[in-house]
Amino acid sequence: PTGAPDVKLALFQIKNELERRKGRSYSWEEIAEGVGVHPNTITNQLANYSKSIRYDMLGSMLGYFRSEGLYLEIDDLFTVDGCEGKTLLANEDSTRLVAA
Repeated sequence: PTGAPDVKLALFQIKNELERRKGRSYSWEEIAEGVGVHPNTITNQLANYSKSIRYDMLGSMLGYFRSEGLYLEIDDLFTVDGCEGKTLLANEDSTRLVAA
């Protein structure tokens, strides 16, 4: 629909924060394996080729990133409209990432 918000997965921002916190780099293949999907699935999401995402994949993403120490909520997985370039920072008690 015209005027609909542009919603994307915030995978680049989440990966950058994960790498910063862990002090190491992660490949998209490693993240795909941890989430339990084929690497092409992640690549398609990153390139915005996919027009939908399965609920179980969202749950798997949350589980994977939480197991790696990022305690994300479902809304942390997305950017809406012009929020893509914002930096994700941990809140005071490091339980969530917030856009800054």
